[in-house]
Amino acid sequence: MGWRLTATLLVVGLARPPLAELPGESAALAALADMASLNELQSGELAMVIHRSWWQVATEVVRRSHIENVKVDRDVRAAVLSVKQKCEEVVKYLDPNFLNAKLVQPSLQWGQNDSAIFITAKLSQRWNAPGALELLDPNVTFDRNFFGFTGTGEHSKNRYRYELAIPLFDRIIPERSKFSPASVGRVTATLAKAWTGRLWPRLQDHPEKKASNWHRDMDMQEKFADKNDQAYQAMSSAASCKAEAKVFCLSKEACVRDCQDCGRTTDVFDGACVGPPAAGPTALSFTDTDVAADKVSGVVSITRPKKEYDVDGYVVYWGAGNDKLPDAPSVAKVGVPAGKDAAQAKIEWEGPPPVTASHLVAYAYNSQGESSTRASAEAHDRIRPTSPPAGVQFEDTNAERGIIGGTITIQRAADETRVSGYEVYFAKGSGSKLRRISANAFVASAGTGTGEGEVVVSVQNKTLPKGAKKLMVVSRYGEGSHREEMQVGPVVKIEDAHIPSGPGQIPAQVSATSDTDSRSKFVSTTVTIERAANATGITDYVGCWGQLMVPECEGDPIFTAPAQGNGNGSITVPVSGELPADSDGWRLLWVFSQNKWGRGEVGRSAHIQDFVG
Repeated sequence: MGWRLTATLLVVGLARPPLAELPGESAALAALADMASLNELQSGELAMVIHRSWWQVATEVVRRSHIENVKVDRDVRAAVLSVKQKCEEVVKYLDPNFLNAKLVQPSLQWGQNDSAIFITAKLSQRWNAPGALELLDPNVTFDRNFFGFTGTGEHSKNRYRYELAIPLFDRIIPERSKFSPASVGRVTATLAKAWTGRLWPRLQDHPEKKASNWHRDMDMQEKFADKNDQAYQAMSSAASCKAEAKVFCLSKEACVRDCQDCGRTTDVFDGACVGPPAAGPTALSFTDTDVAADKVSGVVSITRPKKEYDVDGYVVYWGAGNDKLPDAPSVAKVGVPAGKDAAQAKIEWEGPPPVTASHLVAYAYNSQGESSTRASAEAHDRIRPTSPPAGVQFEDTNAERGIIGGTITIQRAADETRVSGYEVYFAKGSGSKLRRISANAFVASAGTGTGEGEVVVSVQNKTLPKGAKKLMVVSRYGEGSHREEMQVGPVVKIEDAHIPSGPGQIPAQVSATSDTDSRSKFVSTTVTIERAANATGITDYVGCWGQLMVPECEGDPIFTAPAQGNGNGSITVPVSGELPADSDGWRLLWVFSQNKWGRGEVGRSAHIQDFVG
């Protein structure tokens, strides 16, 4: 239906004037009769006919709509309701009380957090009394130290004019403040504080200007209680001091007779003593994100002071220690951001930093100058090393499981023009997927050494982090280098040196046949060794004489049997010879597992009884 109407308008819209623009209702009826279809009616044309009170034309349109199956009910109902409301409005003015609108100052409740004032106004004189349901023709004003609105409303067949005007305690930011209808009969306003982190003691500039129907919103105060406990409680402001015919001294947070009492300039601007910012940044951080030589780039993060009320922005310079360099140009500038987040200033410095520069220094500034307090952070031109290390070698010589020690041999970079040293880290993965492991990834560091070839680093008793599989060596350059931007070199797999240990790495069982040598203190027997459950890395089984409950060898081993064995999960070893001199008819034969790093410290034993014939 909508498509047919649009298509008709393209052709017919210019062929005839709208019905309501014809000289009279009779002409409109004649034009309607000439229409082949009601689809020729333009948008809004039927409403205009009803507003002219041409009821015959409107009735004919409705009659034809039933015949032609054209929907006009929505347009008819809306237009008739509008006419009815206008008629009722005329009737209301017959009452002189409605003609003369009563002036009402709305009741309100207000609360705050550290960044905004929240006002809810009710369209009635008292908060708990009925009032108008809607504010008509609202006119809202936000200014630096003012909020107000006007408008009209109807209630109980009476007409009211609502006016609210509040000279505010402190400054707001008009462009960030908002006004909107709320629930029935109420409007809300959010006033963005110009100075965040500061709680107002009252809504208006002077205590005596408080209206009797203005109250604190206790529910809102409870909602923001935890956050507000951390905010600063203001006692005075430029507006409140002006209301007392005084000026505001920020450094004292008080009203004074003149700015000489404030220790600032004698100039007064907008009710406050002016001068450079009373407080400057409290902290600074910076990392050069460009690793090319002679270029410094990145974001300076500036922690702002609590009292930022006279600060227009922040400026950053090259400096030495906590002072900017004499006659140094600024390298970055940024205004005061919304909220409480740190100010972020972007630096793009082409060329080497000044020779004497070691820091970046940030100050707060305004039209009167820069703060005396400032913050600084070390800043260097981070430069990627010219070349990575050529190679790395390492063999663990610490036999304790999970602990490494030994010598790391680093093959030096092919070009050490911008290489000041090397660092070694634990790593996992392989190839381009190497990832460093947590904060304990660092292993060792070394300078470039002298001459050609290798740099040697000694490592003692380093615990292997979980997941560490390799050692990775990188080249670094200068104090400003960050590990993430170092030149990554080769890796070497860590083979953790350790002697057999744990229940699974000792022989599962050891037994011996009866002695067949009848001489005293001589034995001839066959020892059977059941292999360890976890034979990984075990190369041999070592047997030796020992004492009861003491798994130690007395003297040299009496045999070393290869771990490959002769099948069936066991190894047999013939043993014959003389027993230790202090043997008294029997002895224990201890068997230990052994790998390339040494003999285990825990073994199993067999009881050897000396047979004397």
